[in-house]
Amino acid sequence: MPTRFVLVGLQPGVDRTAYEEFIRAFDYPCLPELSTIVHYRTHRIDGSTVQGAPLPYDYIEQIVVTDPDAYWRDLDASPRFAEFRRRNPAFVAHRLDFWAEVVPPAPIADHGPRANGVAHRWETIPPDESRPGLSLRRLEGQTMTAMVVTLHPGIVVTPQQHREEQLIHMLSGRLRLRVGGETCEIEAGDVALVPSLVPHSGEALGAGPAVYLEVLARRSG
Repeated sequence: MPTRFVLVGLQPGVDRTAYEEFIRAFDYPCLPELSTIVHYRTHRIDGSTVQGAPLPYDYIEQIVVTDPDAYWRDLDASPRFAEFRRRNPAFVAHRLDFWAEVVPPAPIADHGPRANGVAHRWETIPPDESRPGLSLRRLEGQTMTAMVVTLHPGIVVTPQQHREEQLIHMLSGRLRLRVGGETCEIEAGDVALVPSLVPHSGEALGAGPAVYLEVLARRSG
């Protein structure tokens, strides 16, 4: 999905704590009314590169959207964002704004050996932790893949779509799930169904990880 990155440099003398309070009060609250945004977070930059040279930016924003044109229309129509735009120059001296496209990883349903036997214990299945903040324990059948997923706060499952139908059964924590144009929040005991070939993504909510059972059913033949 299209992703907008915004590098932000603060005005001289602006306190970072004050700017972050401003973001929490006037920027993050816009999210519920902007349906075109799949994911948005502002990240604090530590101030220097690996080589030690100072950076001219203090923050980087990541905004994943469904459609850039519709996103801009949503921003222009939002009274909350209008107030954010009005107050923003008091904090921000300069910025660099650009769009990018996610390079998707390999399909998660195509990895791992087939399971032998009938009964299994999840804790004996080695986790796949190749993606930071996302741990998968995977069990492969002939036409089905089952996974226990641990998704940590601040991590967004890469927006994706696949031929497999998908079931998500929440075990603990909370998950914001976007499927096509619909967004919902689910918690322990809730079940969600994702149709074949519908774009979807997820994000853990709250202080702890979202843990859920995910089952993908492949078509045989």
